[in-house]
Parts: sequence; structure tokens; C-alpha cells
Amino acid sequence: MIHLSWVHDSPYLQLDVVSQVEDETLKVAPYLLVELTGIEPIPPTVDQVYVIPAPCGGGRPDLFEITLSPDRDKVFAAPQALRRDMLGKDGRWEEGGPFTYFTLEPGEREVFTAFVRPQVGYYHHFRVGIQYSYRGQEDVYWSDKEFIVGLATERRRWVARDSILSELKSSSGADRSDVEKDVEEFWERTLDKHSAESIVEQIASEEHAIRNYETSFKLPQSGKQE
Repeated sequence: MIHLSWVHDSPYLQLDVVSQVEDETLKVAPYLLVELTGIEPIPPTVDQVYVIPAPCGGGRPDLFEITLSPDRDKVFAAPQALRRDMLGKDGRWEEGGPFTYFTLEPGEREVFTAFVRPQVGYYHHFRVGIQYSYRGQEDVYWSDKEFIVGLATERRRWVARDSILSELKSSSGADRSDVEKDVEEFWERTLDKHSAESIVEQIASEEHAIRNYETSFKLPQSGKQE
């Protein structure tokens, strides 16, 4: 089962990966695979939403980062990510990370969460794949659903919290709540991190991380987007 949460300025995917084999342990690659299926410019004015994350219980998911750009390969690997708070501030590795592979016992469930970073100005259409090894043979399970994310430079900004949607308007510092200030700062950081220049640096960093993984998995070959 693969589930997509809200599509907004800081979108993320939650992937529930469940082993359906009954006799052996599955070995899962230490990265996600991403297939870019389409790129299109965003219209001059759009509405975008920032969702205030709600507290949740349960175990900690394994984190990944997906950086999208018109210049990326059609299929690429998304590495594991540092653990950050939901406003994207400084992160850290969990003890033992990054991992060189994951394992799934028969019937076991693993939760992967991927933070998605699109280059500003474009809608990016993509699918996500899980590369795994079973009885020595590698294969990829691709999501049936295609996801779409994008970030516009000019947009009406909205905040969703506790099922209430409200427009975020410019106002003086004295008139803004702490939440509005945090969201405004988040958006400013987001535009900077999603610029073409920042995206190029981020992709280079992620590709370097993938090359340094000590893993037996072989990445699928891919060309550039047409």
C-alpha cells in the first residue's frame, strides 16, 4: 500500500511497505526509486497550502528525500534523509543511520516517509518504486498512483490546521501569530531551497550520497527527461 498525504508546499509521501512472502526475508535497497513521468510549468497565480503537522504516535518511520527538477534523469535514486522537524530546520541522523539496506520478515511492515523538494516554477509528475531482492533476484515494485507536486513563486498562501483552512495574508509583525510567523519563515526558506541553483546543489549532494552507499543493489539505467 502506498499513500500520499496532502499536496502542499512541503509535500511528503508515506509508504507502507509490507512483505507478502511467506518463506524468506526480503532485502530492500537503502534508497527509493523515482520515475519522472512529466514536467509542466506552473501558471502565474495558484493557491498553495501549508499543512500544520498534527502530533502522532507509533514508531519512527525511515526518512528519505526526493528532489525533483526538469534536468533530472527519468529514473533516479532518492537517498535517506536526516531527521528534521516539520518546519525543515536542522536535522540529525538517527543512531545507526544511514542504513546500507532494510529487511522485511514474512508479513512485516516498514514505514518509509519521503520529503519531496520540487524545483520552483514547475509541476512534477512522478511515481515511486521500492527495489528489493528475493532469493537472490532483484526487482522493483512501482506505485500504481502517479503523484504531482509543484511550487510557484507567485501564489495565494493558505494554512491548514485542525481541519480549518485560512488564508495567510501579509501583516505587520505585531498582528501575526507565532504560527503565522513560523509559516512565513518556512516559506521564505522554501523558496530559497527550491531555487534552480539550490536544487542543482541538492541533487549533487544526493547523488554523492547514493554513490557512497555500500550496497549490493544495482541502480536501473536511465536517460534524461525529454
